[in-house]
Amino acid sequence: MQYCPNCGFLLSQDEKIRIFEQNQSSEYLWDIIGETVTEREYIVLKLCFQENMKMSQVGIELGLTNERVRQIKNKALQKLREFFGSIRMRLLLGKHLNFSDL
Repeated sequence: MQYCPNCGFLLSQDEKIRIFEQNQSSEYLWDIIGETVTEREYIVLKLCFQENMKMSQVGIELGLTNERVRQIKNKALQKLREFFGSIRMRLLLGKHLNFSDL
């Protein structure tokens, strides 16, 4: 038996599958992000978005100023916008999507 960590109710098989699929998708997305940005940018994004840390907390954790954390985060997000924008453009143009070309 498996219980929901949030509400404590027993999970159905469909709910277990949905949670598993969400976790797999999340891991896959973080893998793509890790291949797109620098190691430092990746760490900042993980702390901000996965660990839900505030920029001041991230700065303390990494020994950076709030301003530097903001700059790193913004640069990483811009890289991701460009990366995912190029994928979207290829799909809109009807070209075959091949990740090795990116």
